[in-house]
Amino acid sequence: MTAAPRRLEATLRAFADRLFVTGGSDPGDAALALPPPRLHLYRDLMRGNYRAMLRFAFTQAFELMDREIAGANGTAGLPASTVAIIVRFLEVSPSRTHSSREIADRFLAFFPGEYPKLAARRPDLVDLMKLERAELHTLLAADDPGRCLSAEEVDTLAGGALDDLLALRILRAPSASVLRVQHPVVELRAALERGDITPVARTGGECATVSRGAPPRFGIEFAVHDDAARLVFDAADPGVPMTGERLATNWFAALEEPAASKGDEWKAGTFATAVIGGLRAGFFRTN
Repeated sequence: MTAAPRRLEATLRAFADRLFVTGGSDPGDAALALPPPRLHLYRDLMRGNYRAMLRFAFTQAFELMDREIAGANGTAGLPASTVAIIVRFLEVSPSRTHSSREIADRFLAFFPGEYPKLAARRPDLVDLMKLERAELHTLLAADDPGRCLSAEEVDTLAGGALDDLLALRILRAPSASVLRVQHPVVELRAALERGDITPVARTGGECATVSRGAPPRFGIEFAVHDDAARLVFDAADPGVPMTGERLATNWFAALEEPAASKGDEWKAGTFATAVIGGLRAGFFRTN
């Protein structure tokens, strides 16, 4: 870390301490004098700024927390509100930078240890945050100049020979993510976004991909896969062009038993289905 970022981190931490820990005063050399009216104004601004950034990063996770806290009605030892959670975050783990991604990462590290009862009440909550953190990466990350195929082009590949897919030059978009979580959360996120009645927490792991769709909309695409299909996406390094044949070779090498012993027809079908799905979602581009 260079001197400038260290100074920025020290200033941000000192400022947050004056607002949320020491009441605006500090006997140390780094004291920031804050008159009471300005202290209240800055405190409100900081709370609002963090609330906006965190709810942007973890929109549906905060919706779920709001519902769980309201449903507990002051029992179960839960925090009074999500505002109280954000203020506590500001007290103990203020940002080191102005990056929304860094703030999201710090909140993900902060939340389970600080609020174990809320995390235990909804054991899928942290996994939902991980999914939304992957979504934030997909929204903000820069992509290599690979080309998203049109729906018609993908349909042609899907109806053609496997050799055409193997000959295609494929690029995994750097903005795309592969996620392995302990609870099913893709449908949970969608249900919360629709405003449905809160689903109960489900058990069982989930493999998901998050990717940015084709222009001009660049919609965020979520998909759930079994373990064998997930390995197809894992077999491609972000931003590194390769032929479909090379991708298939990497995938074959990663397969474990009993999938590794399955027949060629199953392997061809699983591989082609995963690649076609990735091309439709923008996870894979052509290069």
